[in-house]
Amino acid sequence: MFADRSDLHTEADVEALIADRLLAKLRYPDHAIKRKHSLQKLRIPRGSRTELYRPDYVLYDRREEPAVIFDVKAPSETPDDFRWQVAGYALCINERYEQDNPVRYVA
Repeated sequence: MFADRSDLHTEADVEALIADRLLAKLRYPDHAIKRKHSLQKLRIPRGSRTELYRPDYVLYDRREEPAVIFDVKAPSETPDDFRWQVAGYALCINERYEQDNPVRYVA
């Protein structure tokens, strides 16, 4: 819908040609999108150890709270192999809120 598969070689290609276009098509407001370069790396759980990680996007809701953790992978990668990253980041964000779990979705 947004790009030809033959034009997708790297994660950056997927971000520019699919993810950014998808967010624009959904009319997600620019002020509610935080991209990787502005996000804090967090120590997320991976089995018995932890790793530093930050996703490609965090999408904020109308209350200006994080609602969606959104990460992009290169076409050669299998997204299921990295599900723990976005889930772990969402968990770390939600742990910061005592009364609520604002992150409801990971993609």
